[in-house]
Amino acid sequence: VAAVRAEDELPKAVREVLAWHTARVREYARRPLEVQSFGLRSLVFLHQRKTGGMSIREGLHEAAMTYGLRAHIACYGPVSCETYMPPLTHGPKLDVLAGHFEWSRTVRHFWLRSKGNATLGYGAGYRAAPPPEGWLYFDASGRVPLFDCFTMARDPVARVQSCWDYRFKARDGLDHRLERHFSELSAREVAELVPTSVSKFGEGCNNEPLRIFWDGDESTVNTITPTDRDAPRALNMTLSRISRCVVGTLERCEDTRRSIAARFPWLARFVSCTTHLNSNAHGNSLAPGVAAEVRRQNGLDLAVYAFVNRLLDAQIEALPEVVDWATSHVPTSPRGTLGKRHRAPFGEAVAVAPREPPPPESTRVTLAGKDAPNIVLYLLDDASPDMFRYVDDEEPVSKARWRSEHYDPPQTPHLKALAARGVVYRSAWAPAMCTPSRVTLLTGKYPHATGVYHNNLII
Repeated sequence: VAAVRAEDELPKAVREVLAWHTARVREYARRPLEVQSFGLRSLVFLHQRKTGGMSIREGLHEAAMTYGLRAHIACYGPVSCETYMPPLTHGPKLDVLAGHFEWSRTVRHFWLRSKGNATLGYGAGYRAAPPPEGWLYFDASGRVPLFDCFTMARDPVARVQSCWDYRFKARDGLDHRLERHFSELSAREVAELVPTSVSKFGEGCNNEPLRIFWDGDESTVNTITPTDRDAPRALNMTLSRISRCVVGTLERCEDTRRSIAARFPWLARFVSCTTHLNSNAHGNSLAPGVAAEVRRQNGLDLAVYAFVNRLLDAQIEALPEVVDWATSHVPTSPRGTLGKRHRAPFGEAVAVAPREPPPPESTRVTLAGKDAPNIVLYLLDDASPDMFRYVDDEEPVSKARWRSEHYDPPQTPHLKALAARGVVYRSAWAPAMCTPSRVTLLTGKYPHATGVYHNNLII
């Protein structure tokens, strides 16, 4: 409510930028539903500080451990907490990335990967051939995004208070005034200290969305207000980039979970509305005039927060009506069963479409009595296409690289006879484990739709 009221206090140029993007939220909301496919594009969580992002990072880490995904998540595994960009080397494709990553550095990373650059560091390889038109995040066709993204927002007053209490209070060597809780500061002290103070990590607390999505330097981000000359440009760039992402807010956790479950169903199980890491345990009561001062300093943040809420509304509205987001895509297997040698083949697009109604009774084909055929299904365990020849004098469908050049597949005359009278699939996807493969065969759905990811499930 405060964010919406603050719109009336914004300068005309800033209001026009906000209104222009707000009028297009329905168009923006359809973007994440177009080609959401897991395994084909990486998911990047652009973590705005003090928005509940550590809980999201923990969930992403749990999902990566469970499904054997390649991940680069700040504060987990070998990745330092002070990581502010994707890795600088051209290693294996990463499925999940998360941290306080700046948009421009993230886009440059994926753009250079798409060009096949061997080095993504700050040397010549990193700066060579910059992307056209402001570092767009599309591939060479101009239609397919290089990655999927998700970001969280929070009411700026609560976020600044949490940022201050978590990042400044009781930090050795800082101004003694910074050691006090935010609720103990007067409005005058907030006006003096917040725009000029930075944590030991080098960031302030103001205008966090601009810190991630705009290209301004830290001192400008922490001091810019809606009346500054660069404010319309900064807001326009920030909203343009956020509009490419699935969004959520800390205050609307259930709506955020619903949107995540529809667009990233493999992650739904790991997003909790009851766990909030690094939360501010101190009270929310503020001295008179402090909230108004914070809103004055974070006018652009308030505009972004209002936009994100409307975009989240539009993304929820764009979801199919029949989506059982709480259970339909939630895996039930324990953590860690699926290792790196058995990565789940999420090759199918996971955009959720409305389920088709069953056909009318009059159109259903039924077979009974002597018209019913006898069907025998042979399902071979641990068998791959490179083990057989289906046609005389033809190479196996695929020849594994580890096979010897002198490998001679066994003779399978009965399989060849079946192939001659039937259909041979030379390109098909199957899960890497037995039970998921059987359920996929029975249902025609991939594991992310059935929820069956492992062998130790009772079907």
